[in-house]
Amino acid sequence: MPVQATGSITAPPWGGPKRRSHRDDHAPTTGRCPARPPRLWARPAPGKPPRPPAVHTWDATVEHLDAARMTTPMLIVHGGKDYRVPMGQALSLHSDLLRLGVPVRFLCFPTEGHTIGAPNHIRITYETVLNFLDHHVLGHEWRHPAAL
Repeated sequence: MPVQATGSITAPPWGGPKRRSHRDDHAPTTGRCPARPPRLWARPAPGKPPRPPAVHTWDATVEHLDAARMTTPMLIVHGGKDYRVPMGQALSLHSDLLRLGVPVRFLCFPTEGHTIGAPNHIRITYETVLNFLDHHVLGHEWRHPAAL
């Protein structure tokens, strides 16, 4: 490592000269002023190098691969205008779980998006969730929400 003095010209790792400022005297090992700490989150963690992100592909002909492992009763609440989770995926999961014999209920609001926002729809959703839990946890008889 070359010896650096105040006012000298050194070459950064990517090439080209760099004139040092008086602030570099406070942190000669990092080349930064102590008032501006290094960005630790931008550096790789020690140990294994980070793995590249997994590539996710979606094929409409492939059914849910994890549906065969699901045994817990499931309540699917979906909005018809949900652009984050397509309606086809919710319907496909519902039909796969029905075919496999998993207890499943499907509640759809055609005018809602990814979140349920209409007050009446929120009331129906909460009532359905509570009835679903009463039925599958406490063993009570299934009741449809009064508003449906």
